[in-house]
Amino acid sequence: LKCKRIREYIESCYNHQCIENTEALQIWTDYLRMAELLKLPLERKEVLFPSSLKKEHDRVVFAYRVCEKELKEEAFSKRAAEKKYLEYQGSKEDNYQIVVPTVPEDVIREGNEQKHCVASYVNSIADGNTMVVFLRRKDAPLTPYYTIEVKDNRVCQVKGYCNGRLGDSKAIEFLSKWARIKGLSYSKSAY
Repeated sequence: LKCKRIREYIESCYNHQCIENTEALQIWTDYLRMAELLKLPLERKEVLFPSSLKKEHDRVVFAYRVCEKELKEEAFSKRAAEKKYLEYQGSKEDNYQIVVPTVPEDVIREGNEQKHCVASYVNSIADGNTMVVFLRRKDAPLTPYYTIEVKDNRVCQVKGYCNGRLGDSKAIEFLSKWARIKGLSYSKSAY
């Protein structure tokens, strides 16, 4: 967008809607962010520069709140797909595997069954700030064993039931091998 057109629009908000320039710019920026998430046709002039900024802002806020859960689920699933490369089966002799959750409910269930706070990470995962993967036994792939946080290509923490530390030496060996193969840094203190 051209700066001149934006300035003209903000000035028109002041002149015709009695919205101070700085406030109009904040409202418009917020409106555009939500409109983009809702996939509104911003190429249309009347959508990009609404004649009643506050009214359209409030309308988009309402629509966003209605769709927020779906948008978070969509963002979470997209992030999970991007991190699918973290999955790992290991060799035939390995008794473990790394699983990437595909929907927020996977992480919520993990937290409930493991009695720890990983469910609170759902929004951070959807926002791309961190990722959570699961260490599973191959003979019980749906049963939580350990939960792993990966952030900035680093294994940050590994937590078991009630935030228990990993005491299984074979699992530690497996995780170390997985981290090396996937190019992740780690510290034994994370385990």
